[in-house]
Amino acid sequence: MAIFGQWQGFGRERGFYRDAPRHWRAAFPRLPTREQCNRQGRQEQEALVACFLHLVQLLAAQQCPYEALDSSGIPTRDAKRRGAGWLPGWADIGWSNRLGWDAGFHLLLAVNPMGVITGFGFGPASTKDHPLAETFCALRRYPHLGLPGVGAPASGPYGVDKGVAGHANQRAWWRAYGAQVICPPKRNSRAPWPKRLRRWVAGVRHIVETV
Repeated sequence: MAIFGQWQGFGRERGFYRDAPRHWRAAFPRLPTREQCNRQGRQEQEALVACFLHLVQLLAAQQCPYEALDSSGIPTRDAKRRGAGWLPGWADIGWSNRLGWDAGFHLLLAVNPMGVITGFGFGPASTKDHPLAETFCALRRYPHLGLPGVGAPASGPYGVDKGVAGHANQRAWWRAYGAQVICPPKRNSRAPWPKRLRRWVAGVRHIVETV
């Protein structure tokens, strides 16, 4: 249920859970309340990540020429509300190009050309793209048992945006983590990319934004 609720693109958890009792009751006669279901889902976090990684292997999702790497804001509450809010110390207030100022998390996704998520990571909303992406590449190269959700290293390069741009960064990540990063140069660069190549990179980023 936890995985299906994300795949179907329901606007909110409440919307998904209003649908579940009507259509899933035969499969789950003892369907818990929404609050109980959320608690049980959090308790099974390790099993959910293991299922996700198994699907990546089953779909051979990383046998592809490249992966897109991009981030997005995930709000958990109204940024204007007072108090520490939900998950203090983990979530905070940061800027998102899609949402503006939001309180929550900064989510990073690696996605293949078919739109299959191959790995993910997140930090507080105030986390910048560069340290989040560098940590992601480092954990793929040197796995940590407590953070398996980043997945395995890509078999090809990563297409990224200007948030992690910089030749120095690209060289350092290649030497340290074996991660090849492709990012278009700035428009005022001495060697700008042709429009056709820029459109390709924009299409790579769009894959992540539509997942």
